[in-house]
Amino acid sequence: MVQGRSQPLAIGWLTYHYIKWCTQPTAERYLCLPNCMQPTPEQIQSLHPGCLDVILWKKLRKNILKNHAKYDIVKLIQNYCSCLKLGWLGGEDFLVPEEKNKHSLRPEFVRCFMSEDGWGLKSEFLSHYPEFLRIWIYGKSSIAQNDLDASI
Repeated sequence: MVQGRSQPLAIGWLTYHYIKWCTQPTAERYLCLPNCMQPTPEQIQSLHPGCLDVILWKKLRKNILKNHAKYDIVKLIQNYCSCLKLGWLGGEDFLVPEEKNKHSLRPEFVRCFMSEDGWGLKSEFLSHYPEFLRIWIYGKSSIAQNDLDASI
């Protein structure tokens, strides 16, 4: 079974569904988006760099959208992408074999990457942007400050 590919697969899955919704926004496609990727009123009502729409945590995304002119957006997104971590522990394979050489995604894996609690950021991101620390801690009920790197 393929190991070490869970995060790229999860990101690809989320990106695919987000782009499908952006290009043809239907109710059915909206429902394929995880709650954490559903657009906020701020996203819909304000002009902003579109790359900010993929930030998985609504409170963090809202704050960055509100203050995006303060940041070098390219560097911010590069840091975000390099520090993004899926919390899938990998103790079991994320693919389930089926008949005729087909596979499906393990339901626990899908639940992990479809939830904002299934994702984390390395503390390196918060060291670059310490102003987001309060938003990060108070916006994520399941991760304590000293656990930012521990579980991901």
